[in-house]
Amino acid sequence: FDALATKLDLSQATDLLPLPELPGFLLKHTLGSKVLAATALTLDNSVQPTLHTDDEEKIVVDGSTGEVLVTPTAIGGKAKVVTADITADNGVIHEIDKVIATRSLLSDTIAGKACDPALAATVGTLCAAVRSSTTVEVALSDVTGSFTVFAPNNAAFDALATKLDLSQATDLLPLPELPGFLLKHTLGSKVLAATALTLDNSVQPTLHTDDEEKIVVDGSTGEVLVTPTAIGGKAKVVTADITADNGVIHEIDKVIATRSLLSDTIAGKACDPALAATVGTLCAAVRSSTTVEVALSDVTGSFTVFAPNNAAFDALATK
Repeated sequence: FDALATKLDLSQATDLLPLPELPGFLLKHTLGSKVLAATALTLDNSVQPTLHTDDEEKIVVDGSTGEVLVTPTAIGGKAKVVTADITADNGVIHEIDKVIATRSLLSDTIAGKACDPALAATVGTLCAAVRSSTTVEVALSDVTGSFTVFAPNNAAFDALATKLDLSQATDLLPLPELPGFLLKHTLGSKVLAATALTLDNSVQPTLHTDDEEKIVVDGSTGEVLVTPTAIGGKAKVVTADITADNGVIHEIDKVIATRSLLSDTIAGKACDPALAATVGTLCAAVRSSTTVEVALSDVTGSFTVFAPNNAAFDALATK
């Protein structure tokens, strides 16, 4: 509490008590069931509803490291349970070393900025997407992090919905692939437009859980362009350097694609499991070069690939 008071420029922790947000703030620290430490240690980044009056004010509890950790926090990083299982007649208390944050305390993070009402006309759909995935929202709310988000605008999400034969962009929100999809739009460092403009078809790792889900950022033409995209061609940064406490947002005009959205392109077909016995080595070769994979994933392109089969690659290796 002292650390939170310092963050909020208050003289002491007791100055928090008159805040009108305090009841909701306390309820976000509370689950509606009894969870002992032994159970919490079995959880792997588990999204947990809280007693906050806003049903979307959830937390993530993780015991996979051998400690019980909770996010998001007001000062960044993860709150650790330092004293567990203080039992009461109606439940259990776990002492933690950081204050859990409500959204109101995280409005200057990337997750908060994406939901700034002033930006609703441009990235309102992104806000809805981020808030539909607690794990993504918590990740982008970490005030100790440093991120770059290439943020598809509303028109870009509308175009993706049309491509997928969905009635509207919000129909994307229940898709189980959404968290990874959003994290492929995110770099783990802050890259301002001035830096991006110095990049020449630069392969960039993303926060997607699959380390191979990379993007290519190119500033060599005088514009910042990103590939691969779901509808083909390159995504262009149309509004750059929307800054947040933990990074920067660049609005882009097309949605970046995960491999799952590109399975019917040449790059995707080369990695069709049904073809592994014939061109599996080619798949591995294509995926080892992000620039080649991205080029052959462009749905607006027209290509012919003479694809060496596995035996052909084996013969080359022998030679």
